[in-house]
Amino acid sequence: MSKYVSKLEDIPQKECWVIVKASSVFIPGDERSRQAPGHGYPEHTDYYVQVYEVFNDEEAFKGELAHQIKEERFGGTKVRGFKFVPYVTKTTVEVVPA
Repeated sequence: MSKYVSKLEDIPQKECWVIVKASSVFIPGDERSRQAPGHGYPEHTDYYVQVYEVFNDEEAFKGELAHQIKEERFGGTKVRGFKFVPYVTKTTVEVVPA
């Protein structure tokens, strides 16, 4: 079974497999930057990496990853697969004499 995720809270806090997608958005510069370089904002590209799909079953993950990598050749979106092992952080506060 797979699950599409859009928030960090949607990723299970147990071992699973994830498909990660990378994309980008081109932002054209404004007129001021074209007329007077150094003013306004220049054209640039913003890059994004996101966990896209989460799997509890490794075989289903492998099959979908293979399918998406084949599609990648035609579409341009980059995909990668990873095994996800979560870690829990713990903060402790210690009071000691000055």
